[in-house]
Amino acid sequence: MSGSATETDDFPVTVQLYYDYGTPGQLDGADVFVTQQTDMLIADPAKSFTVSQTQPVLLVYKTQRGCFDKIIALANSCLPLPVNFKSFSAERTGSNVLLKWETITEDNSTGFAIDRNSGNGWTEIGFVNTQAAGGYSNSILSYNYTDINNSRGITQYRLRQMDRDFRPRFSAIRSVRGENQKGNTMSFDGKINVFFEDVTGTRDLILTDMNGRILKKWSGFTDNSLKIDNLVPGMYSLRIVLRETGEQTVQKLVISKR
Repeated sequence: MSGSATETDDFPVTVQLYYDYGTPGQLDGADVFVTQQTDMLIADPAKSFTVSQTQPVLLVYKTQRGCFDKIIALANSCLPLPVNFKSFSAERTGSNVLLKWETITEDNSTGFAIDRNSGNGWTEIGFVNTQAAGGYSNSILSYNYTDINNSRGITQYRLRQMDRDFRPRFSAIRSVRGENQKGNTMSFDGKINVFFEDVTGTRDLILTDMNGRILKKWSGFTDNSLKIDNLVPGMYSLRIVLRETGEQTVQKLVISKR
C-alpha cells in the first residue's frame, strides 16, 4: 500500500460494525450490519461501540478515497464455536443441486438446517442430523443433501448449524446458476452476479470504474459467487487474484441503461 492519508483525500472515514455470523473473520452474506460511526476530521472525538461480551464482530473501515479501506475481525476467545466448517459446496446437475460439506469440529451440535434463497428471502428446505456422537466431534465428518431445483434464476444456499441451546451458526453462502443457464457474469437492474468456477479458492477482488477509480474491495473472499449492487450504467473492471496460485485475471463488467 502506498500514499499518505490526509483529511482532504481520505476523510470522512466511516467504521461499520457487523456481527460475524458467517465464515469467521470474513465479511459475507451471513453477517449482520449493526451500526456505524463516522469521523469527519482527524481531530474528531473518539467513538466506541457496545456489543455482547461473547459476540465476535467485524469492523469495516471505509475512507473517501478507498486506498485505506480494511476489515478487522475481533473474535472472542471465550466463545466456543458450535461448528468449524472445513468446506461447503453447491453443484448443479440438471434439475438437482448437490450440497456437500465437511466439519472439522462440532460442539453441542444437533444438525444442519438447509436454507435456500431464490430471490424472495431465505427458506428452510431440509434438515440433516449431526453425525457427531452426543453432539461432539474432533474429527472430520462429511455430509450431503440433494435439492430438486428447477429454477431458471440464481439460487443461493447456506447451512444453519444448530446446537442444543438453539443457537445458530451460519456457513458461507454458495450460489448456483439456473438450469441451463450459462456464463460467468449476469447483470440486471444495476446488479452484477459473478460466478467463480473454483469453489474452494480464496480471492482478493478489486472493482474499478472505467477511469481506474477503486470502488470496492474484497479481501479473502471464499464464496463461489459475488453480487455487486447499486452500480450506475457503465463499464467496470473486476481484478481477481487467486491467493493459492497468485494468478490474476481481469473481468470486464457492463451495466446497460435500464
